[in-house]
Amino acid sequence: MIAVLTAIAIQFTYSSAVFKTTSINAVDDLKAYYAAKAGLRLSLLRIDAFQKIKAEVQKNKQLQQLLKPKVFEFIWSFPFVYPPIVPPSATSLQKEALLQWSKEMGMNANYSTLIRSESNKINLNRFLAGDLLPSAQKFVDGSEKKNPSNQSEEEASSSETRPEEQDFLNYLTQAIATRIEDKKDQDDQFYEKAKLWPEPQALAEAVQAWVDPEANLIDGTNQDSIYSKEEPPYTPKNGPMWDLSELGMLAGWDEDIIQLLSPHFTVQASTGWNVNKVSPKTLQMLLAPAVLLDEEVLKTLQQQRNDPDNPLYWEKMANFWSWISEQTRVDNTELQNFQDRLTKLGIRLSTSESLFRVVSQGTSGGVTKTITAMVRGGELETTPPPPPPNNQGNQSETPPPPGTPTQKPAQNQTKTVQLPPRIVHFSVQ
Repeated sequence: MIAVLTAIAIQFTYSSAVFKTTSINAVDDLKAYYAAKAGLRLSLLRIDAFQKIKAEVQKNKQLQQLLKPKVFEFIWSFPFVYPPIVPPSATSLQKEALLQWSKEMGMNANYSTLIRSESNKINLNRFLAGDLLPSAQKFVDGSEKKNPSNQSEEEASSSETRPEEQDFLNYLTQAIATRIEDKKDQDDQFYEKAKLWPEPQALAEAVQAWVDPEANLIDGTNQDSIYSKEEPPYTPKNGPMWDLSELGMLAGWDEDIIQLLSPHFTVQASTGWNVNKVSPKTLQMLLAPAVLLDEEVLKTLQQQRNDPDNPLYWEKMANFWSWISEQTRVDNTELQNFQDRLTKLGIRLSTSESLFRVVSQGTSGGVTKTITAMVRGGELETTPPPPPPNNQGNQSETPPPPGTPTQKPAQNQTKTVQLPPRIVHFSVQ
């Protein structure tokens, strides 16, 4: 009897400990999630504050002289940690006040946030843009589409390629080749590894065939025959990418290639590449071959950007194109033609940030939750003027006496307001 009671007591003690640990982990999991969510909300507030301050500075010339754009960009660009890290130079009173403030907050969890620009990246879903692929919209809307798996290689290779689509394929190929060559120049070991990689053209064609319902060839081979030999076999998506993790499904894209190239890609549309943030090498790639920036121009650009007294910053695109014209001596007609070509490719240039990647990590106990969100900011909404009053039902009303001035309808009552930042993609890990 005593042995039975002892066994029951041991089992009860063990079960109680397991349930206690489980409940504590569940509570920590919830705390970590809401801590990460708090960091995300704070990040949205920072982006909103940046957009509003920027709009006010653009209206006020005195503020433009006092606040340089690079100064108020720190509102969103610097990392944030809660509770704040006490600097070594802080006095005892400052440390005590910071600790007291943390206790009063009543938040028994930590979080850290990081906001990065997502504007200066190539949108891989550009192959599905309406002006590049007229039939893509039907696929996105769920309409019936042509099944490329029913095409033979001869039929696929004989289909005509639109000039704009070919231009974007060439542009993507050049971007991949540029990244690989830059890495080769910096790393000798990488040079030997890159010899085994597929050609940049094949990597770009793999992206196109994955997202474009009407493309099916990768380096001259039908993509269905490639993916059917995988273990397990699978069919290509023939639709837009929702996440960059899909690159791991593409033919030829191994882990090393993805690690090198994925930081330069996105699957979200943005208002354009920020010419004030993009690296000189990337800017050189964007403007080639119509506008050639030699090494001397790139060196001048870097020096002017790093000038502590008067750093180079283009507030308007007109200022940027004027600078390019001065440095390269390309006339305005050629520049305008080049800008039209960029528009057809869906490559937009801008002077400010519009798309942000927010990573917020919350920690409680031994549990960590990470929220990654794509945030679009700076969008404008135009409110149309109110419709004219309908007087058909007011005929029974007494008309105004003669001589009474008539009130003219208000003209041009459209209003343009800046919308708060909105989340366009959200994931939790």
